[in-house]
Amino acid sequence: MIYFVEKYGRVSILETETDMRENLNSGNRDLPGYHSYDEMVERMFELSVIHPNLCQIVELGPSQGKLYYDAGNVHYEDYRNTIYGVKLSNDVNNTQDKPNYLFFGNIHAREPLTAEICMNLLEDLLETYTLENDEHPLNNTQIWIIPVTNPDGRHIVFSERNLMHRKTLFDNNENGQIDTSYGGASIDGIDGNRNFEYMWWGSTNYISETYSGTHPFSAVEAGYIKELAAEIPFIASLSYHSQGNEVLYPYGYQYYAQSHNHATISQLAIELAERMPIYNSSNHFSPLPSWNSYYAEGNSEDHLHYYHNTLAFTIEVANSFIPNINQVEFYKESQLTAAYYLLTRHQNRFLTGLITDQITGEPIKAEIKVFPNDLDNPERAPIYSDINFGRYNYPLVPGEYELLITCENYLPYTANFEIYLTEQTIINVELTPVIISETDKPTIQNILSVKTYPNPFNPDTNIEFSLSMPSAISILIFNIKGQIVCQIINEFLPKGDHKYSWNGTDMNNTKVGSGVYFYQVNTENEIYNGKMILLK
Repeated sequence: MIYFVEKYGRVSILETETDMRENLNSGNRDLPGYHSYDEMVERMFELSVIHPNLCQIVELGPSQGKLYYDAGNVHYEDYRNTIYGVKLSNDVNNTQDKPNYLFFGNIHAREPLTAEICMNLLEDLLETYTLENDEHPLNNTQIWIIPVTNPDGRHIVFSERNLMHRKTLFDNNENGQIDTSYGGASIDGIDGNRNFEYMWWGSTNYISETYSGTHPFSAVEAGYIKELAAEIPFIASLSYHSQGNEVLYPYGYQYYAQSHNHATISQLAIELAERMPIYNSSNHFSPLPSWNSYYAEGNSEDHLHYYHNTLAFTIEVANSFIPNINQVEFYKESQLTAAYYLLTRHQNRFLTGLITDQITGEPIKAEIKVFPNDLDNPERAPIYSDINFGRYNYPLVPGEYELLITCENYLPYTANFEIYLTEQTIINVELTPVIISETDKPTIQNILSVKTYPNPFNPDTNIEFSLSMPSAISILIFNIKGQIVCQIINEFLPKGDHKYSWNGTDMNNTKVGSGVYFYQVNTENEIYNGKMILLK
């Protein structure tokens, strides 16, 4: 049997069945050059004992096989796995205000090389650490490493039950047994890298090796990555896969899909690829948008980038799923350079700062927008500062930008800033609270709804509102200093829906500058305030 991959109609042979089986030791059914999952877990615990202040075990949760066994199904006795990772830092037992990075591997079962790369990075970070070396990553970052995301599927491969099994372990046909046919297309299992929420697309053919499950995170293994990323604000992540020698960056869910921060993430992909040599070649990895390599809805990099603004990459290592022992050692060592380079990304071309309450000094979870990146509903979820420290991070490319920070019950903050090639840009912000007394609150709600669109706008925007009863109405526009720019209307209006426009001019009909403005809709007994952004 020959295993191959098809891309854009081109078929590339990966390896024959004979080639793959030559990597196996028929005596103990292990893969020479690779460690078992139990060996890796044992080593992680050992390192946490040797380096208690630097290395902490992170228990993500039970595998699907363990959940089945714990529910009473003895067929899954050999799959009672707990998914472990480690956290690394120079004060690992405390949560620090430091940049966070994530490395994880073996989300696809037939890619054991990726776990070896993660373990080697873990070993190297601890072996090279000294407190006196300010440049060492453990002194200025917090790092999470999950070598094996899919231990159940890995066991299927290592036991030679199915060398080409790709997916997790999941009882798709609900017969209570493990059904793994020969080849990548097994009855059981979910493709963990097609099971994330962003642009997830359900499929009914559960025999497919890319079966995405009945709903997002139906594979618990993908769910653990989601939960970790929701808790930890990762600046960047590398998800290691095998086969292709490529550095892939978002998005992959459709052809030509592009990130809101495309210039930044594509440039970093180039820089990483330049530091990743190909085995037995003078060439290096190829940086590509994911869709340009393969079409993948619901993948991890798209999810992390969309929901958390993480610079998330898939690293396709080597030319085969299970390379021989010579390539294992080569890729373990050669991947270190790019990993260490990634761990310095926060030191330059980077906007960061702390957001606090002007009165109390407490950290604030505020929304961050950077223009022009976030203009016109960007391809991402809202970005917020960290609630524990008020820290916000935004990697960029050199240039001039505008920052907008907003939070309910606080005045917004805006600033123009520049990003530099060799250093950070730090903007710490104290937000001013808006205090509303009880006497300011109306007893009868007349203004039922107010919205502005488009927002941001150029050159015109609409202010639309609805009145529950006839009322005298005025609409005022203010600048960031609280000065009145103009009055849109001041008259008596009937109940119902109303719409007025502002064309970005002041009381003298002179065009105003770009920036944040506030509108105020006033009735006889209530006031409604909102903000809008004029861009030019």
